[in-house]
Order: sequence, then C-alpha cells, then structure tokens
Amino acid sequence: MSVSSDPRIGSELLSYRIERVLGRGGIGVVYLAEDVRLRRRVALKVLGADRGGDEAFRRRFLEESQLAASLDHPNVVPIYAAGEVDDELYIAMRYVPGPDLKQLLRTTKLEPRGAVRLCAQVAAALDAAHRSGLVHRDVKPSNVLIDGDDHVYLADFGLTKRIGEHRAPEPGLFGTIDYIAPEEIRGEALDGRADIYALACLVYECLAGSSPFRRATDAATLFAHLEEPPPVLPGLEAPFRKALAKRPEDRYRCAHEFIEDVRRGLGIATTAPRRARPRVVLAAAGIAAAAVGSLLAFLLTRGDGARIAPPGSGRVVRLDAATGRVLSRTAVGEDLSAVSFGRHGVWVGSLRTGTLVQVNRRTGEIVRSISVAGARAGPSAVAAADRFVWIVNGGDNKVRLYRPDDGSFSSAEPRLATAGATDCACTDLVVPAVARGDVLWAVSPVQKSLDRFVAGSTGVRSTTLDRASQLSGVAVGQGAVWVVATPPRPALYKLDENTNTLLAKARFGPAVTPAAVTAGAGAVWVADVAGNAILRLDPQSLRVLARIAVGDGPVALAVGLGSVWVANNLDGTLSRVDPSTNRVDRTWAVGAWPERVAVGDGEVWVALDPPGAAGDA
Repeated sequence: MSVSSDPRIGSELLSYRIERVLGRGGIGVVYLAEDVRLRRRVALKVLGADRGGDEAFRRRFLEESQLAASLDHPNVVPIYAAGEVDDELYIAMRYVPGPDLKQLLRTTKLEPRGAVRLCAQVAAALDAAHRSGLVHRDVKPSNVLIDGDDHVYLADFGLTKRIGEHRAPEPGLFGTIDYIAPEEIRGEALDGRADIYALACLVYECLAGSSPFRRATDAATLFAHLEEPPPVLPGLEAPFRKALAKRPEDRYRCAHEFIEDVRRGLGIATTAPRRARPRVVLAAAGIAAAAVGSLLAFLLTRGDGARIAPPGSGRVVRLDAATGRVLSRTAVGEDLSAVSFGRHGVWVGSLRTGTLVQVNRRTGEIVRSISVAGARAGPSAVAAADRFVWIVNGGDNKVRLYRPDDGSFSSAEPRLATAGATDCACTDLVVPAVARGDVLWAVSPVQKSLDRFVAGSTGVRSTTLDRASQLSGVAVGQGAVWVVATPPRPALYKLDENTNTLLAKARFGPAVTPAAVTAGAGAVWVADVAGNAILRLDPQSLRVLARIAVGDGPVALAVGLGSVWVANNLDGTLSRVDPSTNRVDRTWAVGAWPERVAVGDGEVWVALDPPGAAGDA
C-alpha cells in the first residue's frame, strides 16, 4: 500500500491507501482504504501471516473468495479483489457507510415490521448464496451492513465454504457461538440450513433483544445450542421451533420461507399498515382471499420501516441501462402515481402535491412542476404520448390532456366510467393507465372496467372485465391491450386496441397475485408480487412459457432497450431480464421502495416513494 500507518500490512500491496481501521477481531483487521487505481473507497480485510502460511487455508480462501465474488446479488457486499502478499491474505470489498446491525441494536429497539424488513434482505442474500452452492457460516449482526436507505448488505462472504463439504472446526473460522448451528459444533458437513439456523438466531435477537441461546459462559451457550429446546416468542412458536431445530433435516430449506412464516406470525401480512393509501391496485376490500389481498396491500402501501423517510422524499432515479450506474436522483414530491417516458421528457405524477412534474431526460433536472387545475386530488395516472401527456385524476374521475409545447390543457375532459356514481369515493389512488399516440386506456376503479379515450373527444368506450377482482395493471403491445386482475380470480385479459372488445382471457392459479403487466420483446409479461417472479406468456395462446424469479415484491414492469425491467418494492432493487434466455442477467440496488419504472434513450427511470410522515395516523 502506498501509504500505511500499520506495519503489518504487506508493502507490496501498492494499490490501496489506508485511511483508518474499521475493526479488529476474529482472524484479521478491516481497514477503510482507497483503491488508488479506481479512486474508490473500499473495505480491506487483511488476514495475518499465521493464516497466510497455511497452504491449505490459503488455497481454499482464494478459491472461495472467487466464488463469493461471483455472487451478483443486491444484498451481498460486492467483492472487488482477493489475493496474497508476503504470506498475508487480503480481500477488498465495497465500503458501506452506515451502521451494522449490531451497532443499530445497541441504540435502537426495532419495530417488528422494520426488523423483519431488514432480516428479509439477509434471507435473500443467503438464498442466493445457497443456490450458488455456498454456505456463509458466520451470519451475525456485525456482518449485516445497513446503508442510508435501510438497504442491507451481508458481508464476509469471503470466508464461506461449499455446501456438503466435510471439514473439522477451525480456530477463528468457527461461527460466532451465539448463532452457530449444532452440526457445526459437532464438526459435521454443512449446507444452507446451518445459515438458516443462524438467521433465526439473528431474527430472534432483533425481536427479543438478545440471542436465543446466550448463556453466562461460552460452554453453556454451546451446550444450549446442542441440547436445550429453542425459546419462542408469542405467535412465532412454529417458525422458530422449525428454524432452530437441532437436526438440519427438520429445518426450513429456504430462508425466504422462514421470513414469510415470521411475517404471518406477527400479523404483518394481515394487519392494515399504519399508512394505507387506498390505491386501486391494492384495495384488499374487494378481494375475497383476504390474506393475499393484504399481502399485496402491504407490499405497495408499506407500513413502518426500521426508519421512516421524511415527507416529500419521493424521487426519480436515472440509471445507465448498460451498467446500472446512477446518473441522477431528483426529488419530485410524495405519493408518486406514475413515471412515464415521452418525447418532451420524463413525467412524474405526485398525488400529495397535486402536481405533474416534468424532468429533463438528459440531466435529471426538474423542468417544471404543473398544478393539475381543478383536480380534487393529484394525478392518479400519467401517460406520455408523442404530442400529449395524459393525466387521469381519481378525485373527480376526469381525464385531462396536457400539451407540453404550449403548456395548455385540452378543453375536453371526459370521465372514467363510474357505474352511475358522480365521483369516485377514493381521492388518493393510483389508476393503471397506458397511452399510445392519441389513445389512452385506463382502468375505472368503480366499474372494474377498461376505458378507452381518444384525444379531443369526450366519449369513452368502456368494457367491464371482472367486478370481483381489482384490476392492477394495463399495457399495450404485441397487437393488443392487456389487463391483469388480482385474486380471488387472478387473470390476464386480452382486448382489441381499436374496439376495446375482449378477445381472450387466461386464468392464473390462486397462488399468483398479478401486480403489473407489460408487453413487448415477443411476449406478455406479468409481475407476480406474491411469488417474487414474473411470468412470460405467449401473446397468441396466452400460455405461460416461463416463470422467472426476480427480487422481493415485484410491482412494476417495463420493456425496452432489449430487456424487461422489474422494480422490486420490498428489497429496493431493479432486475434486468434477458428475454432471449428468460433469466435475470443483472440486479441493481436502487433505494427504498421502487414503485414505477420507465425506459428510453439508453437509460432507466425508477420512481422511489418511501413512506413519509405526512398522512400517517
């Protein structure tokens, strides 16, 4: 390293400049350093010469560091480099400013919803590692890093092992005893269920304030892991009994399943969130399958997090579509209803402020903020076309046409179909809508219909689809208009672009909860928010051709730039799906609560809408 105040650092590591020590312990020291070649700060972990001199350990460390570096997941700390110099092993990884979970637990009592939201991201990282054949072996609060957006990174994947590898316990690599699985104490072969055991200990500590088997001495703690029954918390008896089972075969096989059972036990999926915006896409009242409907409501209305963002913190993030590099972040209001890419810029609707915001698509700067005159509430939908920007308002059911060239609104203001009602009861809702040229298609929240509008006309062509289910998404492409409905009758509807006539319908199973739909790249794509996946359907037969696992809580889709883009609300990520392989080829962390996505000109725009204090009960 070119500058170092620590004489134990090998002098040949010239590409890193040490700034300060971040932590010591275990088998090495972690430094905050600058990678002088790439001019970025990194966390640099250096293992002492006692480890570097062990040939078997050195070979395994370097090999498994390479495997860990291949984990491309938004909740895994990226590993930039690993190597050895003068018998010292080192690993360079992303530096995450902010506390780790251990520090947070010392100063903060987490609310159950916030605690589970953080731990769910740890679970996502572990499931990704297990799919790659790796066991973390040291899941603990100090390895859970939290950035300013409450995004979680699981660290120390450089000290993993392969699933099924039998290895005797090693000094310094023995998992932290508060979280160690019984089979690791016994020196048995490990698989991902050892990490799930540790995750359960971590979740328990977040909820109860102490780890489940902590005793006065290390020996007593190890004995408790091996012999004593697991403690339980009210309502969570079954999840913890299963996750902390002494035998691996009695535990969960997937970390996500454990987290979901904890959510159900805490009532998170069935208790109305504190801030419940009655968005059409979420309304659980009309859904007979109450548990599924409430889960969908939780995913997009969002209750308390570990920390609540300030009011007015909604923003639109612009990313390079090839690299995922964030090009700009623009604050645009609160309760964002839409983000739409058009010839005149990117348009964002803010329900809370009642404005339509125009953002420069080359700089990310706000061009103007337009008050939607006469609206009782803000824009419930925004859809940009070549000459116009369509604005749908759920407060008075009016559809307005804004002309960016002269800044005027059209005189014609047709209404959504309302089954005889003069006004919609919901004044703060999102209406799925999509535009092409001079035509707009929008879902009517009361009539449960798809309404078709033509610019300059006050007429509306309405087609009722399903009064029992909420209509959660609409798209145009592949020669038709497409609408999806939530449970109890989840379905995909295909309609004629010109006549609004229903052409075909595909039913999904009750486990599928469609949250969004888009069409393009030779297929129709449906986001299954409950299943954390998107479905690819054939536009002609409506047969499901592929089911593609994405992030946690997919709620918005877009097709463009040769990819399908998925905004994952719960884990704060954007997934890029390659239609030629039906696989996620990249996933990027974008920030808290992504809800809308649009693409164009080689860039991707994601609307982030963290819950604010305004409107909270």
